[in-house]
Amino acid sequence: MLKGRDVVIISSVEWDSPWRGAREIAARQGEAGNRVLYVENTGIRSPAWRDKDRVASRVRRWRNSLVDHGARRTAEKVFVCSPHVAGREGASAAVKRVGRWYARAIS
Repeated sequence: MLKGRDVVIISSVEWDSPWRGAREIAARQGEAGNRVLYVENTGIRSPAWRDKDRVASRVRRWRNSLVDHGARRTAEKVFVCSPHVAGREGASAAVKRVGRWYARAIS
């Protein structure tokens, strides 16, 4: 196992979803002394009404991550990034402006 390295895991699931392989790998890498950045999925499809709770949770995590420059700490050396993707094809001008603002805010 790696030790003392920086590890980036780009996951297809959110950190808070039921225990998954990528989350277990991230946790074990952190326990081994590696600094880990776990990037949650960006939600490829357009959300529907049935996704409202998940979207609200995602927006709260995104808003809270602004304080930490885009990543929240979940363990001593494990950080989770909840990227906000705004400005997709067909998005309104206002949504695109929010996406540009967010990209500048966390960089």
